[in-house]
Formats: sequence, C-alpha cells, structure tokens
Amino acid sequence: MKLYTANHIPNIVSKIRGFLCGIRYTKYGIRNRGAVSLMTILILAFILVEITAVGLITAFLSGEQGLGLKASHVATYAARSGIQDVLLRISRDKTFVPDPNPYTISVAEGSVSVQITRTLPDATHVLYTIASTGSAGPKRVKITGTVLIDDENGSISNIGVVESGI
Repeated sequence: MKLYTANHIPNIVSKIRGFLCGIRYTKYGIRNRGAVSLMTILILAFILVEITAVGLITAFLSGEQGLGLKASHVATYAARSGIQDVLLRISRDKTFVPDPNPYTISVAEGSVSVQITRTLPDATHVLYTIASTGSAGPKRVKITGTVLIDDENGSISNIGVVESGI
C-alpha cells in the first residue's frame, strides 16, 4: 500500500477534479477530450445538414422543371386549339366576318386568347390572320396563322403557321 504525504494531496485533488470535469491528466499535461469530441460532432452534423440541403434543393428544382415542361406543353396545345377553332369556323362559313375583339377559350388546364383579322388582298381572295395566345400557369405561347380563302370556289389555298414563345 502506497502512503500519500501532504505533498501529494494537491496532485490527487487535481486528478479527482479533472476526472469529474472531463479533463484527463496525462504525462503531457492536461488535455480536454470533450472539446475535441464536440468539434468532431459539430463538423459531422454540419456536413450532414449541407448534404441534406443540397438534396432538397436539387429535388425542388427538378420538380419545378417537370411542372414547367408540362405547363409549356399545355400552353402550346391551347394555342394550337385556338388556330383549329378559327379554321373550323372558317370552313363552316367561307364568308366569316370575325369580331374585332379577341375571344377566350378554356382548354384543359389552360386558356387561349384568339384575335382574328380579315383582309382582302384582291377581288377573289380573303386573307385571315389568326393570333392565338395559349397560357397555362406562368407559360405563354403565341401561334400566328394565315389562311387564304378563294371566294370563287371556297377552297383554302394557303395555310401558314408560326410559333413563338412569349
């Protein structure tokens, strides 16, 4: 059995205090293991939070692209349906006189605004210019079409369609 003298008491007290406070006494001096462990845990938690945030942002942006693509398709088909509506009206009535104000049609999840102008390039032909603007959510597509009608036999002799994004 080892006997401790009065000179050893401060050393024993520092060992007990260090043990209770998480400080380890070594031959190199006092080292704080808790601080190193805490820093390691904090760094790992920060890395985990960053990886999670990047994953969430990537998922959100890829979802937005899919929704934008769908809205773009709906807007395009809405604008095409506006052109088809006017072609149907003209084919039913070759002397069709359009209203100078645009009209609106609801198509699936979108809508279309149609503006028609009628001009007479010569005595035997009627030229219709159709501006159809389809919209779905934030996406808008404009399709402009021209139709040339022959007054003598009522045939549609020329159709031109140009699509443009807005």
